[in-house]
Amino acid sequence: MPIYNLNQLYTFYLVVSLKSFSKAAKKLCLTEPAVSIQIKTLEDTIGSQLLIRTKKTFVLTEAGRLVYEYAEKLYDLILDLDSKITSVVKDSKSFLAVGTTKYLASILLPKLLTVFLDLEKDVSIRLDEGSSMEIIEGLTEGYHEIAIIGRTPYPRNVVEYIEFTSVEIFPVASPKSPLANRRLDITDLNKQPLIVRDKNSAIRFNTVTKIAGTQFKPKFVIESGSTDLIKEFVKQNRGYSFLPWFAVEKDLKAGRLILLQIPELKLQVPVDIVYLKGKNLSPLGARFLEFLSRIKRPTLEETIRGLEEKGPRAP
Repeated sequence: MPIYNLNQLYTFYLVVSLKSFSKAAKKLCLTEPAVSIQIKTLEDTIGSQLLIRTKKTFVLTEAGRLVYEYAEKLYDLILDLDSKITSVVKDSKSFLAVGTTKYLASILLPKLLTVFLDLEKDVSIRLDEGSSMEIIEGLTEGYHEIAIIGRTPYPRNVVEYIEFTSVEIFPVASPKSPLANRRLDITDLNKQPLIVRDKNSAIRFNTVTKIAGTQFKPKFVIESGSTDLIKEFVKQNRGYSFLPWFAVEKDLKAGRLILLQIPELKLQVPVDIVYLKGKNLSPLGARFLEFLSRIKRPTLEETIRGLEEKGPRAP
């Protein structure tokens, strides 16, 4: 089967469409003899004469009409491809996929993206939610360009990360809990059931996983990826849990939950900006990373307060 040269087919298409070798040569920035050579080479490849030249014009052979018909279809396809590629490239410059956890999506991202979108006009952002480990998996598979997540054991040979802020985690229980209203040692927690986040959660990794050992031997009763469900079971006095401040603040003020008094226990989840190692960020992704670097603060509370106070010009 002969291998057709697309340049030669395009040259032939132009000659026939413009009804002129000289006009085709001008459009292609070639000499007229160079155009003639391309047509002759195409004829040699096909094994048939495509057009018969006269002094002032030319006529197509039957093979020439067939080749022109298909060359025209190829030209239309190339134009369509060019249009779609242009659209994709344009959209990619103004589109950003961000992955984050459900907690940060509800507490931080609405304020953060509001400020960023006030600074960046005519852009679109897709926000994907999941556990920290699920978001990392999506990052490595190309679903997200940048992730804002609680720290977990990252695949260090695959991703880069920058610490963005931190979330303080508190031990909470029902006011009716046997652990309530007294100073506790960490070993006291072993006597009561623990309602815990799922294993893919950064909160789980930075609390239970980190402090589990000879002194702390948790007794799991319920495991869930839903903060609301965990809070509901804690309110029912089915166990205690470790939760971030914003998730429990209203319930603490309303007396539905209490903080357990464990002076020796200080828990924090570092929140990181994560992206793939060795891969250049898109222009919009690079600007988003620079924006995050400007607004970052030591704690989540300070970060949110800074966004609320400074608005679009948050430093």
